[in-house]
Amino acid sequence: MKLKLNHVAVMADNSHELAAFYREVVGLDPMVTPGAKSVDPNSYKWLKVGDQELHVVQRDDALAPRLALEIDPLKAHFAFEVDSVEGIREITERLTKAGVKWMDWSPHGIPGKHQVFMVDPGGNLVEFQLGGSYAS
Repeated sequence: MKLKLNHVAVMADNSHELAAFYREVVGLDPMVTPGAKSVDPNSYKWLKVGDQELHVVQRDDALAPRLALEIDPLKAHFAFEVDSVEGIREITERLTKAGVKWMDWSPHGIPGKHQVFMVDPGGNLVEFQLGGSYAS
């Protein structure tokens, strides 16, 4: 299984203002931001950082309780890209064997994008996703 860093997600009280800051002040380019099933598509924006991405996500403390999730995928996190379905299966098996809670976000997330979230022993939210970036 090969992993590479895909994106970092930051939280904002106003995702549009923070995304504008990263575009206008820092100089990042906007990119296609696909809609998710359980999240308002206007509440997050994706920006290009070289070959990686910065995802600016609207703070929504009600999302996890509303969807009865133990892990909130909209918290600040970083994401690894996994090279295959077998790789996703391998990482979830490793997490389960290590006693780490994980959640498959795919039923709620971006159609066609397999996403698994976990909280590491340091308390950091980490995503594993199948496939590459969306084209800008």
